[in-house]
Amino acid sequence: GGGLYQLDALYQWCDQQGLLVWQELMYACSPYPLTPDSLKEGVAEAQEQVRRLGGHASVALWGANNEVEASLDWYTATRANLALYAADFTALFSTALRQAVTA
Repeated sequence: GGGLYQLDALYQWCDQQGLLVWQELMYACSPYPLTPDSLKEGVAEAQEQVRRLGGHASVALWGANNEVEASLDWYTATRANLALYAADFTALFSTALRQAVTA
């Protein structure tokens, strides 16, 4: 998994062509243990990209959990500390990033 933010020209072209974009934030295939700094940086990135791309009619929805939830069961460390990783997952994806994208 993985992704990138495209150049503005692609979103403009999609706007003109009537195409819809499912835009992912840059999280994929791995758990993300939270620290105050990583949470602050993640929210700032989401807010910046929403400001940048939010005016494009083509951006139909934002995603941020490209196999991250499934990855909680892929690794010994996450299985052994599932409550911790699940709490971090909820705080990041269900709360902080959701608020950043919908604000």
